[in-house]
Amino acid sequence: MKLIQWISPPNNIKACVIAILPLMISQVLQRLYQIVDSRYITSLGQQALIIHSIQYNFVAFGQLIGIATATSCLIFWRRKECLEKQGSILIRHLLLTAGFCIVIGMPAAIFAKQIITSYKVNSFYIHIGSVYLCIGLINMVLQALYGSLDGMLTASNQQRKSMIISAVLVIANIVIDAYAIHVVFSNNIITPQTIFYPMIIIGLSTTLFLSLACLIATYLVVKKVNGWNKIYFQEISSVWLSETGVYFIRGFIPFIFAYQLVMIISSPGFLATYQLTFHLSYIFCLPLLAAMQISVRDASEYFSQQKKEKLNEIPQWWRELFYTGLLPTFCLLIIGILFYQLILKLVYNYIAPIDQASYIPVYFFACMIGQIGNALTVPIRARKANYLITRNFFITQLIIMLGCTQILLIFHLATPLTIGLVIVLNCLAQVVLNLFCIKSLSLKEIKNVSLG
Repeated sequence: MKLIQWISPPNNIKACVIAILPLMISQVLQRLYQIVDSRYITSLGQQALIIHSIQYNFVAFGQLIGIATATSCLIFWRRKECLEKQGSILIRHLLLTAGFCIVIGMPAAIFAKQIITSYKVNSFYIHIGSVYLCIGLINMVLQALYGSLDGMLTASNQQRKSMIISAVLVIANIVIDAYAIHVVFSNNIITPQTIFYPMIIIGLSTTLFLSLACLIATYLVVKKVNGWNKIYFQEISSVWLSETGVYFIRGFIPFIFAYQLVMIISSPGFLATYQLTFHLSYIFCLPLLAAMQISVRDASEYFSQQKKEKLNEIPQWWRELFYTGLLPTFCLLIIGILFYQLILKLVYNYIAPIDQASYIPVYFFACMIGQIGNALTVPIRARKANYLITRNFFITQLIIMLGCTQILLIFHLATPLTIGLVIVLNCLAQVVLNLFCIKSLSLKEIKNVSLG
């Protein structure tokens, strides 16, 4: 097919934008949670910011597991053989998600002090760090459940309600954070004692708001369920495990990667710059992440009903994904590359050190490449070949990114810039591997349809 056919705009582009806009706003608002917290916690000093960054890795892990569960649910939700099983699909996915995160969170809570100490937090801040981390582990479980339910709101065409819930959560979060910093802390001298209660208030407010959001989202999803026929765990386990495997790797890697960054002695404090840039990249990539949820749902329906005469067609969901997801994300990342220092200053009131500033545009460029790889996972997921994505992430994240970073550390070549180049290599490898998988699956599909 000619390239122009693949990138020509869909006829219903306006309807696509209207459909995805509430979902994208909802996703942006959810990610603003961490940006708002980071903005206020910056006022409590570098140690507080490092503690928050450690906790954020766990909360982000919960978000990723929620995305994995939502994606798994979307794969099943509209398939013709599952239309009367939506209630059972909902319950089993939530049980799997909660159980998985609790199993991860309980050992982490037991060894909270050791975890905080391993990231070289000042010994005077170990107690507050361990308490704040334990609150974050509760929020990890809640975030996974809320992320799952938010995806199911998308599955049942309730994006606007998801947006409203997220907006209320962010506004409430801003109010509580402002109270914690400007009233409870009130610009006191930074000590472990003076920052204890502000941080605890910030952490527990998130727990309260996420709990309420989960209850409301559960009620809204249950109202839209088509049927409660039983679906067995084994019917969904392979897809859910494959999706969770992908996001487990994506969620677990930051813990190891953050520890590696702490080892870069020549650039102290690089972990904070990395985490703040990472938060921003999530916001910039949200158009694609939001578009992918709808695309996975529509592509799964498309492939479950595919016929021989449609094999050479350009699917509608791809054009919608390109225009509502990839293009907006690319535009935002380009803005990030050009104005990264200004954005960091405006959003976080943070100025990256000179030696770390060169990392940021390289990282955003790597994200541009990585989003192509993410978009290519849609046809793989829609064909229920999620295990291939897990394999590709294992190769790129564990072997290429962590392996190359460790080599740089061993030979004392690790700098913010070289770390950025490793991330570029990691994203390029992801694109190549996903393209190879799509080609293999397409050839197999053509062969099966021809034989059939």
